[in-house]
Amino acid sequence: MNEDLNLLWIKGLPFKLSYLAWRIWNGKVPVASLMHSWNPTISQDCMCCSIPVEETIEHLFLKSEVAFRIWDHYSRVDGLLGPMINLKQTVRRWWSSNSSYRIQVVFQVVPIVILWCLWKRRNTILHGGSFSERKVSWEINDIILKAIKTRFKRDIGRNSWPDIITDLQGHRNNCSINIVRWIPPPTNWVKCNTDGTSRGNPGPSSAAFCIRDSSGSLMVAKGFKIQDTSNLVAEARAIREGFFFVRSIIYHMSLLKLILWSLYKSWKGGGMSLGV
Repeated sequence: MNEDLNLLWIKGLPFKLSYLAWRIWNGKVPVASLMHSWNPTISQDCMCCSIPVEETIEHLFLKSEVAFRIWDHYSRVDGLLGPMINLKQTVRRWWSSNSSYRIQVVFQVVPIVILWCLWKRRNTILHGGSFSERKVSWEINDIILKAIKTRFKRDIGRNSWPDIITDLQGHRNNCSINIVRWIPPPTNWVKCNTDGTSRGNPGPSSAAFCIRDSSGSLMVAKGFKIQDTSNLVAEARAIREGFFFVRSIIYHMSLLKLILWSLYKSWKGGGMSLGV
């Protein structure tokens, strides 16, 4: 049950659609039969059907005249067509489809969108408006296309369910691979790699650097928090600190070499003796 409820919430789909699906899944939608149990003067007949039938959740969203034809139309792809015993079983069939990743995401979306548009049609008719079956299909396709564009940055542009599926089945990702590798510096050189980041940009920030020699051995790594700033300033601060640290290493190494060289010259010249 918890897994089913998790599948109702989908990135790229408006919250109100998922929320309605959650209410339907938990039987918390005020259909006519439920309202009749609260107030017997309220008719429990379905206003969307030509023949009076008790409006329950199963009837309104699965077995009513328009609902049945809508589910039948959208299920005629990828082996989804089958006996519609109850609403949850029908929805789970969509969610358990063994298809490509993009189609699986769309198949997760479709039942939720169908439920939303059927509920919208029911309320429009209940309040004296008209909402044709063709308009239901158009709105379902439109919401699916918007979800695909939001989720996958892909604009199919054709408001037709068969065309949407055909496009997704024929889609191939254009992948490009860039090899990123660390190139060591020349002999007797060191390389300093830096990075800086800001959460919120601007916001709490930090910077870091690491220094490696020509063999790739790590000589030093340092990270530190800085005052709230932007990503650009954090990057610049990391470069600055890395530069000054490298300069201090070079200075101390040069000074050490100078001292050792002076000691060596003194020893060779007989100016000092080394003993144990």
